[in-house]
Amino acid sequence: MAFTTFHPFPRLPTELRMKIWEAACLRLRQSFQAVHYVTVNKHTKMAPLNHNWNGSKPRNKSIYLWHAGLWTACQESRDVVAKHWGKQPRPYNDDDMLDCCSLEDYNHYDRIWPEEDEGPRVLMLHSRVDGEHWRQIVHPKHDLFCIVADDWEYLASKWTDVTIWSTLFDLNNVAVEFDPYWNLFLEKQTTTPSIEDVPASLAFLLRLLFDHVGQDWSAKPKLIVRDVDWILLHPTTGPQIRDFDEEYIEVPAYKATSYPHQCTDNVRIVEDSTLSDFFYLLDRLYEEELLEIYCMENFLSTSYYESLSQAPGRWFNIRDSFSILLSRTNQVEK
Repeated sequence: MAFTTFHPFPRLPTELRMKIWEAACLRLRQSFQAVHYVTVNKHTKMAPLNHNWNGSKPRNKSIYLWHAGLWTACQESRDVVAKHWGKQPRPYNDDDMLDCCSLEDYNHYDRIWPEEDEGPRVLMLHSRVDGEHWRQIVHPKHDLFCIVADDWEYLASKWTDVTIWSTLFDLNNVAVEFDPYWNLFLEKQTTTPSIEDVPASLAFLLRLLFDHVGQDWSAKPKLIVRDVDWILLHPTTGPQIRDFDEEYIEVPAYKATSYPHQCTDNVRIVEDSTLSDFFYLLDRLYEEELLEIYCMENFLSTSYYESLSQAPGRWFNIRDSFSILLSRTNQVEK
């Protein structure tokens, strides 16, 4: 029998409304790797993006906004998410609660949060929107953090401060969105530009690269790549990675090729890709400097390395130093 009666949400039984609010809460240990878009505040601390009502900026697709609607919908939903909040592990920065709630609330959570938690610790991001404090939880050792900045020059200038994040965050979980404009700049260069002379967002990426090239055990710069079509050749492993709108797969850059004869590669990038051009341009302009760092990190002289350059696997490849995330939206059939 078809149901033809529509019940407005406020008229549903209280017990049912509460179950719906509770079902909307994000599980404390989600099964996927959450993507958060973050920036850096004036204290060089990681911060959520400013909320934007007028649509002048791209929509914030961060998973940390999962509970934003519950904090602001009504008192009932707020009570449910506040109760859920109390079940979270104690945040590293629990003292920041004083910036986003009353002293009474702070003392309440301080009592119910355990002093030490055997599970993964969390970090609290908070922002004030139209008088409402939004509390947002992230998992610094598990989640993926894509750096977005209104002022990349400021961020690039604070690179030393940003590297201190590694005491709390796994820098292997820090990403930057690929910008095709980088290619337009690099194509015009006839000599190797210094990091200070390139676009600031690219400067940030290059500092990541120069800090970690040749260190197989360290974090690799991650690039989130959009608007590039790709074909899945072999299944990939690893957790599901997603933001609010899209799912991504992560592959080492050297396993994503535009040449179909590379049978061991996971992904084939569609021909004439801006991504392939980017790696070619980086190789053309920075190979000499990066090779010198690579040899130093591996206790090789450049002359000795060159004498071994014909041996299998001895070629320095700039793609070895990158990991890329491709949107499932751009996956095409063979």
